Amino acid sequence: IDLAPTFGPGSPDGSYQVVDYLPSGLRAVTDIQTMPFRQDEQYPRYPSGIEDQRVTFVAWKSFPRPFFYYARVVSKGNYKAEPVLIQSLRSMEISNISNEANITVR
Repeated sequence: IDLAPTFGPGSPDGSYQVVDYLPSGLRAVTDIQTMPFRQDEQYPRYPSGIEDQRVTFVAWKSFPRPFFYYARVVSKGNYKAEPVLIQSLRSMEISNISNEANITVR
């Protein structure tokens, strides 16, 4: 699963929390103890936390890189994909969500 946070010109500098909620037909399988990033990268791109269906990342406006993680199929079917939340860690009032979608797990 790929996530690519973007920041508007008026968004404040600093770090942001990015929260993705997996549909119930999927489970995150990424090991947060490993560090899948190159030595020349300043910030990690792996989840900072995985809790049930909730997968959390930390993003920096000054370093807008995409994130990725792996998920496995638990049960096939049609599911609602909840919006991804991005929220400033300095001010919780500064946040945005993506569009929700419907997905088919085969």
